[in-house]
Amino acid sequence: MNSNQEIFNKIAEALLIDYTSVYYVNAVTNEYVWFSKDDDFHSLCIAQTGDDFFANLVRDADKVIYEEDKHIFIEDMTKEKLFARLEKGEMQSIEYRLMINGRPVYHTLRLIRGPRDGDEYFIIGVLNIDKEVRRRQKEQQLMQQNRIYNQIADSLAEHYDTLYYIDTDTDDYFEVSSSDVYKSLEIKPVGGDFFGESARNLGRLIHPDDAERVMPLFTKPVIIENLKKNKTYTL
Repeated sequence: MNSNQEIFNKIAEALLIDYTSVYYVNAVTNEYVWFSKDDDFHSLCIAQTGDDFFANLVRDADKVIYEEDKHIFIEDMTKEKLFARLEKGEMQSIEYRLMINGRPVYHTLRLIRGPRDGDEYFIIGVLNIDKEVRRRQKEQQLMQQNRIYNQIADSLAEHYDTLYYIDTDTDDYFEVSSSDVYKSLEIKPVGGDFFGESARNLGRLIHPDDAERVMPLFTKPVIIENLKKNKTYTL
């Protein structure tokens, strides 16, 4: 493939704007070259040229691919399976994890250009998608946590007129749920000063006979101290 090195370099320079690495492969002989500007990718010590792309793919996968993802390359990326998928138009992006500096880093393998009539080469691009995948996983985790949280809140709401979630570091709070009767009291459902808001609401709504006893007991220091001792505080 030496005669094609200059062509490959020009193609690679353009593609590396978007990709971590690109492979330029002869579909007939299996010879290949790859180009990358990513230092992490070079740290894997993958051969930059070779006589058998598919054999080296399996070899390199065993060295640098995260254990759970090795089957993708060892079993699914044979020449026969790859070209069968290309003929059916089923070649899609493949997500996998490379072991870089001792940690799995998400990448995707994409067919940029398949073999065409009279053209024996195809081009595969590798893209680092770790940040995107981690963000997506975090969003999914938060969605799951929110579903669980809402289920718990709905269950608790059957037994209480209202529920509040309070950050005791910032005093930020929000109302999880409340009954129609409690809503009629026109208490702010969200805010940044739970105990201050509570003092104002108690001054406005508490029965006069209870004010002198209850007001001193519904302060942040008293509530926090009781929670440290007993984990619950009932007033």
